[in-house]
Amino acid sequence: MRAGPFAAAILLPACSCILDPAAEPGYPSRYAMAVECGSFGSPSCCDIRDDLAVGGAGDELLIIDCANRDLLFETALQDTVKDVAMGDSWALALLPGSVVPVSLSSGQPGDPVELPSEGVGITACSGKVAVLCSDGTIVLFDEGSWGSVTIVRTGLEEPTGMTADSTLSAVYADDPAGSRMVRIDPLSGQVTAECDIYGSLVDLERATEGVCAAVEGSNELWMLGASCEVLYLLTFPTVPGCGASMPDNSFFFAGCPGPGLVVCAQSGEQVLLDGSYQGLADIALSGDYAVLASASDSVLFVLEK
Repeated sequence: MRAGPFAAAILLPACSCILDPAAEPGYPSRYAMAVECGSFGSPSCCDIRDDLAVGGAGDELLIIDCANRDLLFETALQDTVKDVAMGDSWALALLPGSVVPVSLSSGQPGDPVELPSEGVGITACSGKVAVLCSDGTIVLFDEGSWGSVTIVRTGLEEPTGMTADSTLSAVYADDPAGSRMVRIDPLSGQVTAECDIYGSLVDLERATEGVCAAVEGSNELWMLGASCEVLYLLTFPTVPGCGASMPDNSFFFAGCPGPGLVVCAQSGEQVLLDGSYQGLADIALSGDYAVLASASDSVLFVLEK
């Protein structure tokens, strides 16, 4: 872990705005900063809470102060960061066989939480953390209580992604065997709702009304309600590789091969297309900021309103 200015992670200077600032589009669209990650790997995941963001690139975890355009910490871990989640006081890095908490105030890693099999997704909210593993088990623990975990079996076979509602009372994941999305009670492991998605899951993110999903072969973002019902489908120019929704579900961001970053309003109107941001592996949104993990450019971009 290193704090302050870095040789490995380089802050790139601001450039021209994506849109005329006078337009005030209501979503993050103006370039704020970028962190060059090329020396240790391409960024594959990111998360954000308010104005604090976290990203994973290779075996490094990066903590970013979006408001002050500052890379706060760069923490070296022991293995590849597969996914990240923002907790209350900790950033959670999902490695292939464990979860490593990293202090948001110091950048120092805490004691790892060992997993029963390879982790495929992690989420955190209200001081609680949930991890879905490749053998279908859900690992639950409280933030700060790294030595006390609950393991719940779900019966899923080789799921590829997950998220949860804002209270961790429901976990959402894919069931590749049945090409369906399921809602699971994290305490019992029982499926309590489901819907067909007719393809493999590409990305899955929490949304205000439920979840936002990108599905292989579908050039849409699927907005699913709390009971896995399809609320609406938002069409994009190409099949999204990742997607996310604004906290109020007013706008939806997608990384589309070819067009780059595409933003649609809830009405379905395409309001932004920017080819500057290619090869997006993940997108994280707060009310004022967007974090884009560009695997092809090996850069974490931050956009602001």
